[in-house]
Amino acid sequence: MPKRQCPLVLHPQKASADRLVGDKSNSVTLVARVMLSPVGCGKPPTLPDGDLKYDIKFSYVNTEKVEYICQLHYTMQGEPFKTCNNGRWTGSMRCLRPCTVNTEDMNRHNIRFSHKTDDKLYLPHEDHITFSCIRGTVPDGRMEMRQYCNDGVMNLPTCSEEINQY
Repeated sequence: MPKRQCPLVLHPQKASADRLVGDKSNSVTLVARVMLSPVGCGKPPTLPDGDLKYDIKFSYVNTEKVEYICQLHYTMQGEPFKTCNNGRWTGSMRCLRPCTVNTEDMNRHNIRFSHKTDDKLYLPHEDHITFSCIRGTVPDGRMEMRQYCNDGVMNLPTCSEEINQY
């Protein structure tokens, strides 16, 4: 069976010959070192509860960065950049949710904001707020009156009617 010959095409920008090697059958083999050009990236991935800081492009060159921002009241965890790295986006961040407390929530627990007069509050991740009992109630003692926000979750203390023991 005759040997098939495959055409070899070298692009000087992408490859260079290292050496020519001969063998006993008088055939010559070209050993090449392939140097690939870096690959760019398509659109960067979306960030839940966040956006790109600048307008999105359809393509990005290798090592180009994009910057993300979180929506209002959200807190970024990690660096705000992703980098195009040879066809892949690298970098990790997330937007942590704020805690929301409103009058209806507070009425169910017989509490109010200690130092605020607002009807609704957005509390950033890892921030805290102190509550007070409404008139005629006392803390039930199951949790502290000062509470922290953890990625959108905050437990509310409860106050119960004051019982007179006379």
